[in-house]
Amino acid sequence: MTFRILFPKILEPERLDQLLASGWFRMRRSMFTTRYLLDDKGLHTAVWARLRLDGFEFRPGLARQMRRIERRYDVSVARARPGMEERQLYRRYVAHAQGERPDELGDVLGEDPSRISPFDTWQVSIRDPADGDRLVAFSLFDQGLLALQSIVGVYDPERSKDGLGFATLLFEIRHGIDNAFEFHYPGYVVQGVSAFDYKRRVGNLDYRDPLDRRWRPLSEMDPEALPDAQMRRALDAVIEPLKAAGVPATLRCYPPFQLIHVHAAEKRCLAEPLFVTCGPVAPGQPTVGVTYDPEVRHWAVDAWVPTRDLSSLLNLARVPAGGPPPEWHILSRTARIGVVDSAASAIRQVRRLWALSPHSAADLDDL
Repeated sequence: MTFRILFPKILEPERLDQLLASGWFRMRRSMFTTRYLLDDKGLHTAVWARLRLDGFEFRPGLARQMRRIERRYDVSVARARPGMEERQLYRRYVAHAQGERPDELGDVLGEDPSRISPFDTWQVSIRDPADGDRLVAFSLFDQGLLALQSIVGVYDPERSKDGLGFATLLFEIRHGIDNAFEFHYPGYVVQGVSAFDYKRRVGNLDYRDPLDRRWRPLSEMDPEALPDAQMRRALDAVIEPLKAAGVPATLRCYPPFQLIHVHAAEKRCLAEPLFVTCGPVAPGQPTVGVTYDPEVRHWAVDAWVPTRDLSSLLNLARVPAGGPPPEWHILSRTARIGVVDSAASAIRQVRRLWALSPHSAADLDDL
């Protein structure tokens, strides 16, 4: 399951719990799951995380941080009704914070005046009684039956040294403990990307193994066993032997892969974030490509034809800086050459095709 998205009109608390436990998460008014993230730092596996609340205790440093904040500020938790105060604070926060975020709080929530939200959204609010009860931080989270999902944490940039943004996450967790929830879901973490490290600070997280779909201690995760690392190794294993055999093999990234899954076109179009192309890619001209699926541990050799150019549609998509060049065309499959369980077999298939017709696209049309 590389990428999927649901748009529920109604979402029962039990169903939210089930989706969260299966590696899904909220995005605006939808629930989505993804295996891969492709950005300017490369290809990563989205590692879904959760904190088990039964028996959880804040370590002393975090407990002291919460007490310090409660001595100075008023902290409350209630059903979310974000108004102008929250929206203005969010705008100041976005102007200060790094990373890609929606410009407006309404875009975070997918607000639509014509429809009732399917989510039961709550809010942690931190106010300064010494400054006219001013809102200085807040977070939004959804409640299921036994699980919470954390949506966004916002703080006043002028109070950044107080750690209020992280504190809202801690108060969400305390709310979960006080109300007998079993899990708190902070979303995904990304190995080697420090922007997600704050989620690990709360305690001993579990992660959902993306291949066997079981929850395990995050401390036991092997980064080299994640699907993105497996995919890169598997594709690297075919590139140099093909080049040595005279086949111009090139690793490329594929930003349209999520759109292909959104439109359920993965059976007829390339749907992986990385692939090896053997020969030039030209609109309307077939080319041979190699992909790898870590879940089944198989290489696939296919003939593709570049069709629609999505570069203008995906002009804001981030691609690896200095990494594999992007392919912006939709690649439609014209033939499946074979699915094999070894790099050597994939290499043999490509070499055989290249030997039959090293420069003629016409022969690929007949495959």
